[in-house]
Amino acid sequence: MGRQWMAAAGHTDESVRGGPPWLYPVVILASFVTAWVLAGSTYLAHEFYGGGYLVNALVTGAILWLGFTAARLLVHDLFDTRTLRLTAINALHELITILVMALILGVWPPAGL
Repeated sequence: MGRQWMAAAGHTDESVRGGPPWLYPVVILASFVTAWVLAGSTYLAHEFYGGGYLVNALVTGAILWLGFTAARLLVHDLFDTRTLRLTAINALHELITILVMALILGVWPPAGL
């Protein structure tokens, strides 16, 4: 999706190179925070609903993505006058990221479950 995103965002190969030295450490930290919140939410959902841990992880990830990521991204991008195509590409990227996190969390439930 990289080329489609670059075209929709108006970037070129040159404009996406480099960046400040703190960029990737912040991105990695933000990803760990997302995974930590997803892990806690999945545990709470599993305790509340029961059932399979993997299913709870995937459903929790999808619900959190829809309610927090996709909804907020849409509102933000509408006011920022970004195209719906760019919003859709960003939202799909986030959905895939969160579902992969949920899959990893779901196949390794906490000890004792």
